[in-house]
Amino acid sequence: MAEHFDVCVLGGQPAGFLTAALLAKRKKRVVLIDHGEGFDQYKQGGVAYPLLPQPLVGLRGFRAADRVLEELGAQIDLPRRYIESKPSLQAIFARHRLDLDGTNDEIVAEARREFGDEAGKLKNALSCIDATAAELESTLEAERALPLPSWWGRFFQGRRLSGKSTSLRTPASKSAIFDDLPSEHPLGETLVEAARFATHLDAGDLPRSVLALLSQRALSGSVRLDGNGGSYLDVLAQLVTQAGGTVRRATLVDELASDPKRITAVETSGATRFAFKADFFVTALYSHELWQSLPRSRALSRFIEENAQLRVRAKMYFHHLLVKEEGLPVALGDNLLLLNGRRATRDGENADSAVWVTVRRQHTKEHALISAAIEVKDSEATSLPEQLATQRRRVRKQLERMMPFLSPFVVAESSPMAQSDWDSQEQGARKLDPWQLHPRYEPMADAWLGVTGLPFHTPFKNLFRVGRETLPGLGAIGDFVSARMAAEAILMQMKA
Repeated sequence: MAEHFDVCVLGGQPAGFLTAALLAKRKKRVVLIDHGEGFDQYKQGGVAYPLLPQPLVGLRGFRAADRVLEELGAQIDLPRRYIESKPSLQAIFARHRLDLDGTNDEIVAEARREFGDEAGKLKNALSCIDATAAELESTLEAERALPLPSWWGRFFQGRRLSGKSTSLRTPASKSAIFDDLPSEHPLGETLVEAARFATHLDAGDLPRSVLALLSQRALSGSVRLDGNGGSYLDVLAQLVTQAGGTVRRATLVDELASDPKRITAVETSGATRFAFKADFFVTALYSHELWQSLPRSRALSRFIEENAQLRVRAKMYFHHLLVKEEGLPVALGDNLLLLNGRRATRDGENADSAVWVTVRRQHTKEHALISAAIEVKDSEATSLPEQLATQRRRVRKQLERMMPFLSPFVVAESSPMAQSDWDSQEQGARKLDPWQLHPRYEPMADAWLGVTGLPFHTPFKNLFRVGRETLPGLGAIGDFVSARMAAEAILMQMKA
C-alpha cells in the first residue's frame, strides 16, 4: 500500500534537499527521492574525486542562505564547517597575479601593486557592484516567490517590481560598473569571469544584477566544507532528516502516475520497492526524461513546452590532476582564475578560454588535487572519446602555459565526464550525467531582476520546480533563494 506524504521531492539538486528540509521544519510530511542523482563524488583508481569541484562561492554572509540556515537551526553548526579561502580569489595572468580578498580598499591596493594608477578605475566599479548587489539581495528577501503562483499575484508583483526589474537586468557593459573600467581590461575581465563561472547563464554580456552579486560574492569569502561529516549533499540530507523528513538516496523512480491536471503517485525500483502518494510534488531533477513516462495530457504538453523555453547553450567540462603535495607553491590560492589577459585577442592570436581552478591540499595523504573547469559549447558536450580528448588538451594547454610548475608533479588525471573510466563499483544505481551538473542557459527575455528562468509553479496544479532552472542567474547560492521561494509557494498553495 502506498505511503502518503504531504510533499514528495524528486531529484538530487541541492535546492531539492533544502526545500524538503524547510517544508519538514514546517511540520509537513516530506519524502525526498533523489532518483540516483544525490551524490557528488566518484572514484577512479581508488581515489575519490569531486563531480562538481567548485567552492561555495560567497556563501558566508549571504543573507538568503543565513535566513534558510537559521530556520533549519543550522546557522551555527554548518558555518563551523566552513573553511575560508585566503585569498578568496586569485587571478593569474601571463605577467600579473592578483590576490583578491578583504575590503574594497584592500582589493584596490592589491590591484595597484600590479597595475599602478590604472587600479583607481576599479574603485568605482566595486562601489557600483556593492550597491547593485545590495539592491538585488534586499529585493530577493522581500519577495516570497518570483513570480508568484497566482495570476493576480504576478500582476501586482509585476507592477511593484517593473522599474527595478528593468534596471537590474540591464547589460553590465551598459551600466555604471564599467564607466571607467572597460570589461576588456584585465581588472574588468576578472570581475566578468568570476561571475561567469558562478552563474548558470550563458551571455556575452551578463545582466548587471548577476555580474554584481556573483563577482562580489567571489571576492568576499568563498568557502568549502571541511572533511568531517560527509560531503555537501550528505550535510543537506542530514538537514532533511533532522527536520523530520524522509530521504531515499540512490533510489530510482520507476513510474509516475497522474491525472490530467495533477501528479498523484510515484513508484521506485531496486532491491526494495517503494510506493508513495503525495498532495504536492517538487521536481529537483537534473534531467527531464522522467516526465516522458507520464500519460499524455494538456498539462504535460504545456509542461514540456515550458521546459524547452530555457535553452542550454553551454556546459562545463571538469578535469582533475592529482599532484604531489610538494609541487604546490606556498602562495598558491584555493580558487584561481587563469585569464592570461586575453579576453580581447592580441597579436593576431585567438583568445584563450578562461579557466577556473580549485586547489585542495592534502586531498590524500601525499597528494593535492587540482581541478580545472572550462566552458564547452552544448554541441561539443558529449562523452565521445575524441571530444573528451579535445577538451582535455584545451585544459592541459592552459595549465601548462599558466602553471608550468605542475607538470613534473602530476601522478594521475581524471575527468568526471569520462564515466567509463570510473571504478566499476561506482556505476551502481546512478542516473546522473556529469554534463548536466553545470549547464549554461540562454537568458530569458523576460527574466525578473535578470536572474529568473522558469517559474516555480507548473501546468500541473500540484507540481513545483526548484533549483537552477528557476533562478539560473544566481548559480549555487541561488539554491537557498530557490528553496525558500519554492517552499513559500507550496505553503501558499496548501492554504488556498
